[in-house]
Amino acid sequence: MFSNINGTFQVISIKEKFIEVRNIYNLKFILKKNYDLHLYQLINVNGYLQYSDNIYYIDKPSIVYINNFDVRFYIFKFFSSFKNYKEIVIPITFGYTYSKSTLFENANNIGILHFLIISGLHFNLLNNILKKIFKNKKKLIKAILFLFWILTVWSISSNRAILQKILPNKIKNQKIQKETKLLYISVVCLVLHNSLNVGIGYFISFTLSYLFLFFNQKFKIKEKILFMIFLWIISNLFLVINNKSINILSLFINFFLSIFFECFIIMFLVLFWFPFASYFLSDLLYDLVDFLSYFIIHIKIDFLYSKEIFSCVLYGKTMFIMFYYKNNI
Repeated sequence: MFSNINGTFQVISIKEKFIEVRNIYNLKFILKKNYDLHLYQLINVNGYLQYSDNIYYIDKPSIVYINNFDVRFYIFKFFSSFKNYKEIVIPITFGYTYSKSTLFENANNIGILHFLIISGLHFNLLNNILKKIFKNKKKLIKAILFLFWILTVWSISSNRAILQKILPNKIKNQKIQKETKLLYISVVCLVLHNSLNVGIGYFISFTLSYLFLFFNQKFKIKEKILFMIFLWIISNLFLVINNKSINILSLFINFFLSIFFECFIIMFLVLFWFPFASYFLSDLLYDLVDFLSYFIIHIKIDFLYSKEIFSCVLYGKTMFIMFYYKNNI
């Protein structure tokens, strides 16, 4: 069933075979063909609307460019003209992927893709850098983090991370527990991302966030070690559920690799505005991931019927164990 559609849209995602746009009501639509457009470009579209599998498609669109005052449009238009930026630097730093990437395909096969995609890790690392530079200027740090979020893809992880950083810890001099604050944020993200389409990313993001909050409490060394093992198991279970396969070697090297990738992310965040330095870093990262791709021992796990159901169960079980242990120590 087709109907006419005419309106103003903003480009929010560019893939190899389609483009995602949104209107002023934040409703998302898909242009089936990849046109010569850029992120955050404003366009007027006249075409035929098709609805399938909870997705709106605009078929046979007539596109007219509109003057744009969004700074993000000019930033990404300029930097995406560099090949390394388009394929590596922008996806890692801000989360936008333009097409299939050998780097990300290899990272996925190795089991380290979660280190490269935009997440709370980016915000935590940037927050730590800013604290070193600006010391106790909390408002300035929050402002810079907010500006960084404006530039990133608005995923569940990035939205959770920015809300954790900028929302107050006190209301009318009454302290809010971190777990309670995260619970409120989880509800907000559920609403923002449509509760029917949150997917596995929602459960991964908030389960690990709760666990990290729990881990940061004052436990004895033995309890810390046991909890690190528990966190390691949960993280890998989510990887198995998401991919229905796993690289055995990644189970044992991820902890050590995380240090390297944290260094890469920090350098990309700091040196993004310097193309020559970023070119060197992206080539170095590509060579590292390519080298690791030769050490893959894959085991397929295809007995999981619904990864969303298993993720939800794992989320619930993790929360129960965590709060039970917290209230009984």
